[in-house]
Amino acid sequence: LVLIQSQAAPASRATGEHPVIDTGSLKDPVLPFLRGLSHLVAPRNFLDSWLARNAPHLTGGGDAVQLDAVANHFECEVFVVTEGARGGAVWHQGRAWRFPAHPTEVVDSNGAGDVFHGGLVWALAEGHQLDLAIATAAWAAAMKCEGMANTTLPTARDAERFLAQNRTPRRSSIA
Repeated sequence: LVLIQSQAAPASRATGEHPVIDTGSLKDPVLPFLRGLSHLVAPRNFLDSWLARNAPHLTGGGDAVQLDAVANHFECEVFVVTEGARGGAVWHQGRAWRFPAHPTEVVDSNGAGDVFHGGLVWALAEGHQLDLAIATAAWAAAMKCEGMANTTLPTARDAERFLAQNRTPRRSSIA
């Protein structure tokens, strides 16, 4: 697994790695790099913008149908949509589920998405199942939000302690 910026995806795929893309809003120059990824992680505005442009008939539909449409379009194994304090949604192997945000007192959310991505990649690289990796990523993002700038970034040791105490992540199915 490799966390990369969108423009580096072709090189990662060529070496047989499983890239996890850290993408933001929908931008045309980035789209060719997103097809066939292992994991596509994007904020909710990416999903909403893609649907409005490519599948407007789904904009009022449920999350499961929307996630399925994007995941199939980009041919990714896992599609994660982050929604800040609302948690987010995951599509994996044809099934969709929601995950909660980790409870926290927010001081500064700037960079929380980047920390989410880093926590996800770390947990997956450590061999954790997707639901635990998502819970770890949400926890890491919440820890970052508890302080200004990078003063509360969690370490790998912090993440290991979190995982030792949280073996059953909360999630709910999406119809």
